[in-house]
Amino acid sequence: RLVSDWSSDVCSSDLSAPAGAAAWRSLPALTLAQWLTALAEEVLLSGAAELPQALDADAECLLWEQVVADALAGSASSAAALFDLPGLAASAMEAHALCRRWGLEAGGVSDENRLFAAWQRDFLKRCQEQGWIDAAGLQLAVLDLLAAGHCALPEQVVRCGFDRLTPLEQRLFAVLEARGVVLTAEESPRPAAAPQLHACADADAECHAAVVWAVGQLAADPGRRLGIVAPDLAGVREIGRAHV
Repeated sequence: RLVSDWSSDVCSSDLSAPAGAAAWRSLPALTLAQWLTALAEEVLLSGAAELPQALDADAECLLWEQVVADALAGSASSAAALFDLPGLAASAMEAHALCRRWGLEAGGVSDENRLFAAWQRDFLKRCQEQGWIDAAGLQLAVLDLLAAGHCALPEQVVRCGFDRLTPLEQRLFAVLEARGVVLTAEESPRPAAAPQLHACADADAECHAAVVWAVGQLAADPGRRLGIVAPDLAGVREIGRAHV
C-alpha cells in the first residue's frame, strides 16, 4: 500500500488479527517519500545508476539557513539582523519542496517572490557544486529512473488517501501503469457522524468549549476514547489546562 500521509486514517481499517493468529502482521504500507527513498537506496546499492548525495531534513534546512543568511548579509537593509533566520529558512525549504512537487517556477512581480527565487537559485547552485540533492529533488530523480526501466516494482500498488494528486504523484502513477503495475485505490474511511461547526470568540472560549464537550462525552460513556486536535497545540496547552 502507498499512503499519502501517516497522519491520516487511511490505514486504520482491518486492524484485527486474523482468526487463530497470535499477533497482527504489520501492514505493508509506505508513504510516497519512504518508498521513493527506498528505491533510491536500491539503485545506489545495485550500482544501476548514480544519484547525488541526498540531504536529510536537518542538512537541507541548515543549507537553506546559510543561503538566507548570506543573502541578508549582502543586502543593503539595516534590518537584516532582525529577521527570524530559522523561520525564513524553514519557509523557503517548504516553498521549494512545493515547487518541486507541483512543477512550479519561482518568481513573480512581488519583492517576496523575487527574493525567494534568488534564494532558490543559490540553493540549487550550491547543491550542484557539492553533488547534493534535496528530498523532493531526489523523488523526481527516482521517477526518471523508474521511467527508464530501473528498479523492480511490485505487481500491484494500492493507493490510500490520495484525494488530490500533485503533478509528481500523477507522473509516478502514470509511470507505474506504463510498467505494468496494477493500481487500485482504497477510499478513506468516512466518519459515522456528520461533523458539527461551533464558532467561539477566542482561543480561551474554544478551550473551554472543548473541555465542556469532553466532560459531557465521558459522563455519558466513561469508557469512550476521545481525541482533541489543535493546530497550535503549544499555544493553547496552558489555556486548556486552566479549564480542566
